[in-house]
Amino acid sequence: MAENLFQELQEHFQALTATLNLRMEEMGGRIEDLQKNVNDLMVQAGIESSAQEQMARPY
Repeated sequence: MAENLFQELQEHFQALTATLNLRMEEMGGRIEDLQKNVNDLMVQAGIESSAQEQMARPY
């Protein structure tokens, strides 16, 4: 009986881990999109030059 309970707990843990990993990947993509949109808005507002212009500048 204890072995069955352990097996069920392990399966639930694996499913939860997979779900959390997927959600974290999705959130990472959303954060990247948000960062790009904020950067684009800053460029449009004249607050920051575009990424291409920044990359072309020598340090």
